[in-house]
Amino acid sequence: MARLLSPSLLASQGWRSLFLLEAGLALLSLAAVGLLRLPPAERARVFRPLDLLTFVLMGGGLALVAAMLGLGRWEGWLQAPWIIVSLIVAIAALLTAGAI
Repeated sequence: MARLLSPSLLASQGWRSLFLLEAGLALLSLAAVGLLRLPPAERARVFRPLDLLTFVLMGGGLALVAAMLGLGRWEGWLQAPWIIVSLIVAIAALLTAGAI
């Protein structure tokens, strides 16, 4: 579809016609979702209170790993003590989240 329509639309009015086509398709999709409703479904609780702790541990552990990998080469991998401490804390947090 994109190979057939894009070159002719770009040749006729440039990017504007291509963007208008995309906007029109998005509006048609929105109208289809509004008209064709799904039947009501059964609702079940899937999140438990302990999941919040898991999210916090996973997010904190991954953030520490990202900080360590991002700033480690600027600070020096073994020169800054916070890098080693953050790696140990990140590993502990990720293992705890995996165990939960």
